Amino acid sequence: MNLAERLERLRKAQSFTWKELGEQLGLSRTGLSYLRSGMRKLGAKKERRLRELETAAGIRDFEREELERVSAAAALAKKRGDPSQFDMILGELHKAPQAEREMDIWKGRAELAERRLADLKSGMRQLLDRDSQFPPDPPPKPSSKMPSYVTTAAEHVSEMVSKKLKP
Repeated sequence: MNLAERLERLRKAQSFTWKELGEQLGLSRTGLSYLRSGMRKLGAKKERRLRELETAAGIRDFEREELERVSAAAALAKKRGDPSQFDMILGELHKAPQAEREMDIWKGRAELAERRLADLKSGMRQLLDRDSQFPPDPPPKPSSKMPSYVTTAAEHVSEMVSKKLKP
């Protein structure tokens, strides 16, 4: 379960608004948005607070999960016949959730990039469709004459000058 799903599940379980959930975790609205989109990850303190809230809400029992990890490490060490490997195996089992969180963050970023790309493609299609509804503008005709507004302005200036010069 990725972080966005955990936040959503906690919010619904506690009937929090996003603002209230952010306050409970000590996050701003923007920070919470970054977490939900996968652009950021939780720090250690915020992760502990999230776990506390999840445990209090009865969503997850992290103590039970930790006990299961330790039991799995002990079983693997016993299976390998070398109890001294217990610490190494336990360390490897602790790294797995961290790697999963990192993977979730990158997946979230990739999904966000894909959504933005889809939005851009959709916008381009709309622009192209809109432009195809209208005939193209005719190309400008080459002309050696000055445009009428330029000649009119020039005539106006020369008229003003001639009026000023006449006594």
